[in-house]
This record gives sequence, C-alpha cells and structure tokens, in this order.
Amino acid sequence: MDETTLRELTARLLTELPDLIPNPDERTPVAEAITTALADQADGRLPLLQALASHPATRRWMREHDASAEDVLRTVTSSVDVLGTPNAQLGLYYVCPERDHDEVLLAIPEQPPLCPTHGVRMDLVED
Repeated sequence: MDETTLRELTARLLTELPDLIPNPDERTPVAEAITTALADQADGRLPLLQALASHPATRRWMREHDASAEDVLRTVTSSVDVLGTPNAQLGLYYVCPERDHDEVLLAIPEQPPLCPTHGVRMDLVED
C-alpha cells in the first residue's frame, strides 16, 4: 500500500473513529495520534502505521477496508523503534482465525492468547 492510499484510508478512519471507539477516554489518544501522524508529512508512513496499530478497533477497521492492511500492520510490529534502538522490544502480532480480533503482545506468552469472541487460540502472524 503506497503512502497516499494509506493517508486516504487513515483520514477516512478518523471520521469513523467515534463509531469504532465510543468511549471518549479511549478514543482521544488514538484520535490525537492519528491527527498528528496525518499532519506530519515529512516522516512518511511509520507514524501513520504506529497510530493505526495502536488500538484493536483501528487495526480491525484497516483489515476490513484494505486487503493488504494485515501486511502493513505486521510491518509496524517489526519496525517500531528499530532506528537508533536495536535492542527495543518488538511486538508479537496475534490474529483470530476468524480475522475479527487481533492483539499485539510485548512479551512472549506461555500459550497463545484466546480470542474473546470465539474462545479459540489466536494465530501468531510471522513475516
């Protein structure tokens, strides 16, 4: 997905954010991160990807609206904090087999997380 398409989808998502995240306390930091990332054209895709990956509702929306979003969101879990911090903790991206729930874990779990909707083990998405 090119940066222009990513920016267009992100702007569209921002207009739908109140429906996706009804709780204003939960929505406000996500909206601020997205707004800041959209305004910052110089840093390119990474701030957009970080903002989009910051909440399960935004990750789900991206998967529903663009088939390549899973690859894009997987990229952010493996590229965040790489520049200048080679020992930074990376996230593990888990997705429900039904593709309607995902989580990014910062520590290796003893067992894969369970999908809260279906009660099945979530799949680790690897590069």
